[in-house]
Amino acid sequence: MSANQNISSNNYVDITSGVGGGGGISGRSLSCRVISTNELIPTGTILAFSDSPSVSAYFGTSSDEFARAAYYFGYLSKQISKPKKIEFARWASADTSAQLFGSKSGTLAELQAFTADTLTLTLAGVDGVITPDFSGATAYADVATVLQTDIQALGGGFAAATVVFDATKTSFNFDTTGVADGTLTVTSPATPLLDALGWRNPIISDGVGAQSVTDQLAAMINISNDFGSFVYSDALTLPQIKDAAIFTNEQNVSFQFHAPLTIADAQSYYDELKGYGGVGLTINETAGEFAEMLPCAQLASQDFLQSGASTNYMFLKDDRLTPGVTTDSDYKTLNALKVNFMGRTQESGVQLSFYQSGVLLGPDTSPLQMGVFANEQWFKSYVKAQFLNTLTEISIWPADNTGNAIGNTVLQNGVDRALASGIIAIGKNLSDAQKNFINVISGESGAISAVETRGFWYKGEIIKEVDDGIAKNIYSYIIIYATSEGVSKVIGKHNLI
Repeated sequence: MSANQNISSNNYVDITSGVGGGGGISGRSLSCRVISTNELIPTGTILAFSDSPSVSAYFGTSSDEFARAAYYFGYLSKQISKPKKIEFARWASADTSAQLFGSKSGTLAELQAFTADTLTLTLAGVDGVITPDFSGATAYADVATVLQTDIQALGGGFAAATVVFDATKTSFNFDTTGVADGTLTVTSPATPLLDALGWRNPIISDGVGAQSVTDQLAAMINISNDFGSFVYSDALTLPQIKDAAIFTNEQNVSFQFHAPLTIADAQSYYDELKGYGGVGLTINETAGEFAEMLPCAQLASQDFLQSGASTNYMFLKDDRLTPGVTTDSDYKTLNALKVNFMGRTQESGVQLSFYQSGVLLGPDTSPLQMGVFANEQWFKSYVKAQFLNTLTEISIWPADNTGNAIGNTVLQNGVDRALASGIIAIGKNLSDAQKNFINVISGESGAISAVETRGFWYKGEIIKEVDDGIAKNIYSYIIIYATSEGVSKVIGKHNLI
């Protein structure tokens, strides 16, 4: 027995250190997500970038993805803030093959040193082992040929595989050229070989079957719902746009879907989409411009943890966009159809272009002003995150008066944030219909006065409900708040005496 060996003192006093109240979940980011059929976006994956050069490095300078990112990150809001993140998601509009996109490869001399190391490629659970010999390669293309020949010799799902060297990115890319052929992995006991090929941490896209618009959206938010708006890189048919609109509406003020259209299509789009909330239509008839992404850039620029974040999306300015509407007749027609546009007016000989009218489609029960919709997106997400943090970070949320106070405190913290950011309006004039609604929903006579004077009213209580045969204690709350809305027109009377 060693004289230095002792029983651990943790058997008597065990102290665990940790930082409390950190709050593991924050509110959702309201960045823009671009949905694309570009095969450089792996299936089942969300790619995120913090600037346009990063997008250019990945997709290339001539890509639609880079053009959109350059526009998006080039936006500067009236609060002198800019978008911080853009995301890209894959839509498999047709069956896809399993693919691998390598990172930067090693030098040709490094590759020539490998003659007897093995690579294992696994496709849909089936292994194929090759032993490539690169000693005779005199160019990167020769390395690709050796790989392709050895892989094709495996037969089966590998029989028609291709390996191509991308000289721009100095990487080796592999494609089974199959049809919905499943998952792909590449391993080797020789890590240096993987490093030299750029296949140690490659981007892998599994072969999947064709997705409908609805299936892709559902799968995408299951991977991550950390975004605020989405657009499509590819041109959609009106039925496909309608599918996306239906899905957006079903998410209940969670996401905004923005789509471009021409003036000629305005009536048909409105007729098909008018009943679906969260859908923004914007005229874009100039090639290479992305007017439909202006609201997305604005949404991503808003920091709701700062004071005065609430924004009126009408009157947004962006000199990079060509005014699509310059006549009173088009102005009246498009406003009636809730279609947005960059419009040009003039006063005192000075032309002024701005975004108008900043509205979304949907029924009266859905927020129609983009700014109000954006406010509720953030508010709901923030409160949800705070409740999740409370459930996961305290030892017990008691189902009694103390627990009710805990729930009300969490909700009040969210309300305080909403007041500071300008989401909740104080002193708003309420219509008779709004007052009746408050009476019916709240069931309390003082609720109308609270909404008018404080901007909000809420009530929370612990209730017991049976869920899947199990009695559960639930903190249930209802909140009514006055939305902050922007002025969109000025009418004056000048009386001279």
